[in-house]
Formats: sequence, structure tokens, C-alpha cells
Amino acid sequence: LRGMHGKFGDMEQKLWEDSMTCALGARFLARSLRTGDPEEAFIAGLFRHIGRTVFNNQDPEAYQQLIKQHQRCGVEMLAKETANFEINHAELGAAVLHHWQLSDTIATVALHHHAEALETIEDADARTLTAIVNIASEFPVMLGIFGPFGGDVELADLPGAKLLGLDAERLEELFEDFSEVFEENRDDFLS
Repeated sequence: LRGMHGKFGDMEQKLWEDSMTCALGARFLARSLRTGDPEEAFIAGLFRHIGRTVFNNQDPEAYQQLIKQHQRCGVEMLAKETANFEINHAELGAAVLHHWQLSDTIATVALHHHAEALETIEDADARTLTAIVNIASEFPVMLGIFGPFGGDVELADLPGAKLLGLDAERLEELFEDFSEVFEENRDDFLS
């Protein structure tokens, strides 16, 4: 993903770190929960924001301004992207992944990783993988990699947590375990 950027400055570094942290978190969750394929979870986490990379390459000034206004990705950000670009990063990402002929499951995750109603995803494997990535998407925020929100995230309120039946205590334990491994290896993971 690093090589996809037209230039590589601070924003591109943040996008890279966000993607890698989510990918590592998704793999960690799949392994820890013994659900889904950990390597597919890694790929899905890595590519979930590929649409953001495309926006940033196509119109860096406009997209970086949008990110500054709404650093935390979510429904609000999707609406702002659609208002500014006539498509949001989830839709664009899914289209790019289809064009690249990656699996339908990976494209489905990119399309629905912010969705409130994950149970509407018909394919059970795609639904589970989307739930995992939905949770792992918050790890970069919680680690302070992308956005100023830190610990303001309630993982148990996420659609992915509800779909997988994970309560706040189990999610806190999972995040603490991931965070410990991540911080010990941060330089290796993000270089």
C-alpha cells in the first residue's frame, strides 16, 4: 500500500499506519476468537480503507481537509465524502477491490466495515469477517494512530461486537492483549 501513494508525507504515513494496525488487529482477533481465516482477516483489514488512499491520491488537498474536519471515520465521514466526491471511501474501495479481482468477501468487508446492520450481509463468512474488521478498525484510534479520540471508543457498542457476541470485558481483554504485542513491536509493524 505504501507504494500506491503519489507522494509519501505525513497523511500517507497515517493512512499506512491505520491500514497496518487494522490488518494486524483483524488477524489477532480472528486467531484469538478462532473465527474466520486470520490471513484473510489481515488482507481485509489492510484494504478496508483503500478508498481513502484513492481519494488522497486523486485530490490530496480536498481529502486532507475533509479528514482534518472528521478524523474519526464513520457514518458522518461517509456522508461528507459522498457530498464532496459523490461516492464514499467504502463504496470506492469495494469498486477498486472488485476491479483488482480480489475476492467478493474482501470487497464486501470494504463496503460494509462501517455498517450498522452487519446481519444483512448474506454470506456468513463475509459477515463474520466484516464484524472482525469493524472491531479492528477502532484499534488505530484507540492506539492514537489516527485521530485524537484515544480511549473514547466503546468497542461493545460496535455492530461487529454485537454480531460476534462479545461483551465489554472480553473486548477490553482482547484489546489489551493486542495493544501489548503491538507496542512491543510497533517499529517493526509500521516501518
